[in-house]
Amino acid sequence: MFAGLVPSFSFFTLLGVTIISALGLPEDILRHVGLVLLVLIGLGLVFPAVERVLKRPFARGGRADVRARVRGRER
Repeated sequence: MFAGLVPSFSFFTLLGVTIISALGLPEDILRHVGLVLLVLIGLGLVFPAVERVLKRPFARGGRADVRARVRGRER
């Protein structure tokens, strides 16, 4: 498990730092974006209305696949 976790974490961390450096963004931006996402997810767990708003962008893609499988037309 750790053999895949460590290289994956390292790769995406280095990729993020490289992209931020190339775009000239401040180094703290990843921390701030991460904190905002963590707070939003936490609010979504506490308040169902926030959860519905957060799920809305992801809801459309999943419905078509479920309907197709229910009708017996798997892709």
